[in-house]
Amino acid sequence: MTDDGYEAETGFIFHPAASIFPMMSEEEIDNLAAEMRVEVMRALWVPSADAAKQLAYSNERKVLREAQEYLKANGLASSNDSAS
Repeated sequence: MTDDGYEAETGFIFHPAASIFPMMSEEEIDNLAAEMRVEVMRALWVPSADAAKQLAYSNERKVLREAQEYLKANGLASSNDSAS
């Protein structure tokens, strides 16, 4: 992927932040509950340390933990970004 988010293999442009979130496998997508197969109605920006309290699904909390671990491992975590 180039710095501007262009993925030559697919021809898609991705938001740079997308690279820190793990992709779901086809099996994980197929196993999503019906209520998870809806568009986002509202997005909030909160410190990652507080985010887990607002997440309803275990897979959301898993993604948050993995993102926090990535940020910490790469020296990008702020004092508000601690894995819980």
